[in-house]
Amino acid sequence: MRILPIELIPETMWKKQVLYLPGELITSYLVELKDRGLLQEAKQGTDRKDIHGGFSDKETLEHFTHRFGVSSGRSEFTILAPNEDLTEYSDALLNTFSEGHIGLLDIPCGTGASCVTFLTVLAELRARRVLPTLPLTISIVGGDCSMAAREICQSMLNRARTILADQGIIINYNLTQWDATRNDETAKMIDEWFKLASDACEYVVCISNFSGALIKGKMFDDFTPCLSQILARLHDKKSTLIWIEPINSNAVKGLIPKVFKWLNRYVPWFSNVHKKGEFPSAEYRMSNPINQHIHQTGVQVQRFVRD
Repeated sequence: MRILPIELIPETMWKKQVLYLPGELITSYLVELKDRGLLQEAKQGTDRKDIHGGFSDKETLEHFTHRFGVSSGRSEFTILAPNEDLTEYSDALLNTFSEGHIGLLDIPCGTGASCVTFLTVLAELRARRVLPTLPLTISIVGGDCSMAAREICQSMLNRARTILADQGIIINYNLTQWDATRNDETAKMIDEWFKLASDACEYVVCISNFSGALIKGKMFDDFTPCLSQILARLHDKKSTLIWIEPINSNAVKGLIPKVFKWLNRYVPWFSNVHKKGEFPSAEYRMSNPINQHIHQTGVQVQRFVRD
């Protein structure tokens, strides 16, 4: 039986087969856009397909303006799994983020499309009395190369703190400079994470929306030593790696076989839950948080656990 039956998903987030971002997340997003003078640009929209974020402020702000909503939707759909395709992932995440102290490493954290979305979805489910309001502490370290992205993520986490506390969720967080190809910055980031979450009962590494940089940017081979270091430090801890990417992307198609080949060879203590070389996928319709237009999109996700 599902932890979150589909019929109990609040209509504020899933209605008539359409996904909606949590209201608190939409409000925070709109405030952030307005404060940065980006709201009008977001309302105008864009037809560009090559917006993936990056090192520069320009790339970061373009992605936040035009892609934050759909990126957040992928994280939300994963945790809600409103059409059964990803039930196992929903159950695993909701079970982990139910009570106790959890350490979350969000890489690359970008502007918060994963961590802020997870938090606001949990708050909405608790506020609607769909999930019990059990004491939950989440210690978050987010790593990203873009200072502008980290500043936005921190602003949105700051804004969410009160509504989360109202639902029994306490958050601690530290956003740090992280070049995904540098072992020294990776070591420093992990040290900060373990210090912040020193007594956590479980650790979760979330990698999301990274296929463009890893495949199109040809960073995969330089990134894997850093990922190996992260997963090696979890050798004696209850831990999970959740990896979320867009659907129908050539970059993702190129990434998936590389991920499985590398993990099987170099990180055998983390196993693929399904024992298959694939990222299960789901397609769905989603409401644009800026103009409420409905569009088709999708997500691919995989979970690896410490054996």
